[in-house]
Amino acid sequence: MKLILAFLVILGVFFYVASALPNPNERENNLLDDVDTLGENEEPQDHGRYKRLTCNTLSGLGVQDPFCAAHCLQYFRTKGYCNSKRLCVCS
Repeated sequence: MKLILAFLVILGVFFYVASALPNPNERENNLLDDVDTLGENEEPQDHGRYKRLTCNTLSGLGVQDPFCAAHCLQYFRTKGYCNSKRLCVCS
């Protein structure tokens, strides 16, 4: 029984080590070789994400400033307020 268990442990270790070895054919199918040519001359797009949810959407309730301050606390800012353009300004 001990001999069978020792054989199974050695066999398991062998398969574990064999599965961790690199695949010799991996170089041929490496998709990361073409990464430097993808989007080489492209400009980053500005999607216009504005911080208007806390100030513009909640302005009808009159509670926009506390939510703006809570939004700023996510980014480790101490203060936040809604300006005249209804944007959350963190300071």
